[in-house]
Formats: sequence, C-alpha cells, structure tokens
Amino acid sequence: MLPTSASSTIGDTFQIVGYGNLWTLQQNALQSITLGRSTSTVGILGSLTATHIRDTVELLYVAVDEWQIIDSIGNLTIA
Repeated sequence: MLPTSASSTIGDTFQIVGYGNLWTLQQNALQSITLGRSTSTVGILGSLTATHIRDTVELLYVAVDEWQIIDSIGNLTIA
C-alpha cells in the first residue's frame, strides 16, 4: 500500500525492489500513480502490478495524492 497523504511530504520517494515474488502496490483513497502519459485509476481501485519477479519501481510524491514513477525495471501494469 502506498503511504497516505498524511504521512507523505512532496519529494518523498517510495521503492519496491522485486526479488522472488510478484507484487501489487495498492493505492489509498484519492491517490493516483503516473507513468509517462498513463495514469492509474484514482482511488482504491487503482494499482501498480509487477509482471516479473524482479520488477522494480521508484515513485516520487509530486503533489497531494499524486505519485509519479521516476524509475522502473520491467513491464509494470498500471490499473
């Protein structure tokens, strides 16, 4: 689960380094994740999912409830 707005400050980063298992990063209410021109569904139905066990992602908190992928390895699925 992504950190909440209450616990995040603009400029914070969040990383998942895949090793051994697939992973899914769930969002909290009102949150979204952006990669280039793709943006996840806003809120708890949005997510980011690894398609390979070594997929890795680094996100930057850019605005209230908005996270942007600044680095990734693999083919991530944005929902």
